[in-house]
Amino acid sequence: MFQQLKRSRDVPWDEVFEVWRASEGSDPVWQELAKKKGWDSWEAWRGNQVAIFGADKRRWTLYEITEPNVIIPAMRIGPFKGWQEHFQEKNRHTFEDLVREQTSWVASNVGVRARLASFPPRTQFIGLFVKQDQTIVLFEGHHRAAAIALAVAQGQPIVFDALPTIALTEYEGDIQPILDQMLNPVSFMEEHITLTTTDQVSIAAVYRQASEQKIAILLHMMPATKESWEGFAQHLGDAGYASLAIDERGHGESTMGGTLDYQKFTDVQQQAKRLDVEAAIDYAHTHGFSDAQIVMIGASIGANLAIQALGDHPEIPVAVALSPGLDFRGIQTEPLIKALKKTRHVLLVASDDDTYSFETVSRLHALNPTQTILIERSGIGHGTAMTDRDPKLIGELVAKMKFDTFKADF
Repeated sequence: MFQQLKRSRDVPWDEVFEVWRASEGSDPVWQELAKKKGWDSWEAWRGNQVAIFGADKRRWTLYEITEPNVIIPAMRIGPFKGWQEHFQEKNRHTFEDLVREQTSWVASNVGVRARLASFPPRTQFIGLFVKQDQTIVLFEGHHRAAAIALAVAQGQPIVFDALPTIALTEYEGDIQPILDQMLNPVSFMEEHITLTTTDQVSIAAVYRQASEQKIAILLHMMPATKESWEGFAQHLGDAGYASLAIDERGHGESTMGGTLDYQKFTDVQQQAKRLDVEAAIDYAHTHGFSDAQIVMIGASIGANLAIQALGDHPEIPVAVALSPGLDFRGIQTEPLIKALKKTRHVLLVASDDDTYSFETVSRLHALNPTQTILIERSGIGHGTAMTDRDPKLIGELVAKMKFDTFKADF
């Protein structure tokens, strides 16, 4: 099948996604479906789906489909429940199989019928070429592909005004776990635990399991608690990440019976939160995660602590810093950013209405532009208030910190 495609050119993921957005994301029906699924926008919904296989970091190539009435029906159906529910064995069937086994459903499908009545003169699909079995898994264009397969089966193949194209990326190895995860995003188990620091402070935490061997450690801002990460943790779980959110000392349930109050802390006591972070990393280690499988995510002072953790653990690949400061209670970020190990990266995020952090991220990025990614927003506040007010930002961050064999690759 792959050999029958005619290579056109390499194409950036942003262009591929924009074509998808133009064909589907601009449709109010699809926009409403995204919201019904709990997403703020179509872009956030679809972006999170393809983040599972790191679409934005992959090399994409555009091909002409030279024999569309032969090649497209033989493509595998993508990991979407509305299409996979017709098969007992999921993520293994082609559009030919679907038409053969579910002819009446395909023929009565409104989207398929619309394409049969008026097939677009120019059309582009998106898919994965699986080198292991030389198949193509379709990710965008299912109604069009089903219409083509049905027309062929009925002996009335579509006459194309122009050859369809497909944007493909190659995937080596077993694609099945990725497809299964995309079809059934993991519902993670939640466990409330207590960690003990080296200075004997009890730290309350929530550990959420997930499907892959990677974990995000979540460090809140002041005056927040571990609960401020609940929405973020759900997105992380959907993308395969376990997560560990802690109540830093003096916050939430980590007050040692009311004897610790962050509002009364000296700078030295605030800096001791470094030990809380170490306890969280130790817990990740006991659950089989190496430093290379950990992502640090923090807000405000938690952002500074997250960056600091990269200095303490040079094998941790990524930190996400929401509204960091140059100096929060003596935790300084400039020397940490300057000293980043070559393969470490920090996502620096701030909103322009938070002047101090907005100026901070710009300055930190200028200090080390090759190892930091600057993400600026407007009018959405400080720390996790940004992701509360702009949930699609979470999907963007998860996509940008996506592991490639559990290593950051920007």
